[in-house]
Amino acid sequence: MDLKLSLALPSAATAAASTAAAAYELHLLSSLRTPNNLGVRQTSLRRRKCNSPTTGRIEPPYPWSTDRIAVVHTLHYLTSNQIVTITGEVKCQQCRRIYEMEYDVVSKFNEIGRFVENKMESFRDRAPKEWMQPNYPTCRFCGAEKGVKPVIPKEWEKINWVFLLLGEMVGALRLNHLKYFCSYTKNHRTGSKDRLVYLTYITLCRQIHPSGRFTPI
Repeated sequence: MDLKLSLALPSAATAAASTAAAAYELHLLSSLRTPNNLGVRQTSLRRRKCNSPTTGRIEPPYPWSTDRIAVVHTLHYLTSNQIVTITGEVKCQQCRRIYEMEYDVVSKFNEIGRFVENKMESFRDRAPKEWMQPNYPTCRFCGAEKGVKPVIPKEWEKINWVFLLLGEMVGALRLNHLKYFCSYTKNHRTGSKDRLVYLTYITLCRQIHPSGRFTPI
């Protein structure tokens, strides 16, 4: 074999063939990449999926709930459909027992309604002491006075708003729970807790009795 021939530079034809092969390989690699528009579409779908709860549509967690987050049925609807007893879970902070309590929706709501109507002017858009420091029930098992508090679900869309209203235990909620309620009921989420507790009480009262009995916020 001629050593000079084996060490010779590649011919022009060989170089052209190599260039063509490299270009074809680059084309194949680029075709396997995700197109830019597909990436944007996937990102958009992920964002839309994450934001889907903001539509506020849910499976009603209770007979007195609507299919909208933080919106409950009117008193007329409840009584017309024989929904007159509102139940909810509570937990004793001493014996740790969890059980259900119930309220008569008509009598209890009328009691709260009279209180609101009589005290509305003195509220000054702030919850009174009675709402900020709930008079918690006595445990029916161990007898601990004011030892029973409502059970707040981990899934906030399942918070039992009517039960908390009738039991006057909205004040047991954390600030984030109240902001969550306000965000779905077109109320401002900023402000101190007494402001948000007030908004929650009045908004729920207006939902249950929307005919103008309560002063608009």
